[in-house]
Amino acid sequence: MARIIIADDDTIIVELIRAALESGGHVVGALPDGENVGRVTDLKRPDLVILDSSMPVKSGIDALRDIRLSPISYGTPVLMLTGSLHRANEEIAIR
Repeated sequence: MARIIIADDDTIIVELIRAALESGGHVVGALPDGENVGRVTDLKRPDLVILDSSMPVKSGIDALRDIRLSPISYGTPVLMLTGSLHRANEEIAIR
């Protein structure tokens, strides 16, 4: 069982991912945007964070930056979701 946080502004995507992960026995929490991802990741210490790259308020790229700059959560695995075909987004997320 893994503890997973999803941050995505599309509720349909969140519910699809949540259903798939929970059916596998995982515990899933969701956030509607990237604004509080860093703080929640530091507090909850999830096994995985799933981020939509394009969200209102704070993008997934900015939320990822918050995670990587935190002395608590910098090593947390992150999966980025995007509908973009631009290689530049991939390169930004990898850095």
